[in-house]
Amino acid sequence: MLIRCLLVLALVSHTLILIAQNETDYYNKAYAQLQYQNYQEAHALVCKALELKPDYADAHALRGDCNYYMEAYDKAIADYEKDDTYKKSRGSYSLACTYALAGNIDKAFKALEANLNSEYKVAMSAIIGDKDLETYIKHLK
Repeated sequence: MLIRCLLVLALVSHTLILIAQNETDYYNKAYAQLQYQNYQEAHALVCKALELKPDYADAHALRGDCNYYMEAYDKAIADYEKDDTYKKSRGSYSLACTYALAGNIDKAFKALEANLNSEYKVAMSAIIGDKDLETYIKHLK
């Protein structure tokens, strides 16, 4: 009987832990899935974080990364722009890369310019070596 009670208690505790997840839990799980290149799973988890906290800037940036890797560039752009409303120019480099891949060189240039004038500035050597910006860099030459 004692073993049954302990098993039931363990099951109830585990269930409560699963139910009590907050936006940070979902974000952290999404970030881990992104690191393992499980982009669809990461996207699903970060969407849950945003359902709980729609103004979660880091989650918008992370969902932008998921969309970027899944080549859903329009959605990635929307997420990076949303992140920008909370943390000015933080996602500007990602936005520049995404615009370049989407073929919008003018907006890629503006986003890259914003990045170079921000506290989140990416080193020029990284920009020159970035495969996503090859088209953009060739356009400048």
